[in-house]
Amino acid sequence: FVGGVYGFVGVLRALTSGVHVEPALLFTSSGFWYQFFLATMTAGWESLFFFGFLMNAVQEEYRLPEAVAVVAATILFIVFHAPLRIMLEGASPLAASQLALLGIFAAGQAILFLRTKSIFSVTLSHALWGMVLVIYGSR
Repeated sequence: FVGGVYGFVGVLRALTSGVHVEPALLFTSSGFWYQFFLATMTAGWESLFFFGFLMNAVQEEYRLPEAVAVVAATILFIVFHAPLRIMLEGASPLAASQLALLGIFAAGQAILFLRTKSIFSVTLSHALWGMVLVIYGSR
């Protein structure tokens, strides 16, 4: 949000100063919007499954504390993503560090869901994470 405000103010200042503002070419790329669509769909389904369904089921069915539900959701998230990481990177330190980062992300998502009770906030956060990885994480 803060970045958006800075960007908006910067564009307004440039326009009022007579400076020509070029649109970001990234947003005119059909590839960007395709990746954005995929990131949003993936984020939506994963958020619904891991946090809206599994974490809620674990917490409500077994009457577990929030911390245990967060750990359970995080472990399930890592187990789900591990095969792809290992297929792409092999059983390497890189795969282990990527899974550790995914674990931190999953724990953050679980906490966000518990605090907001909104699958939308978790989906938006997940989609933005995915887009950052697509834009800055390509080899």
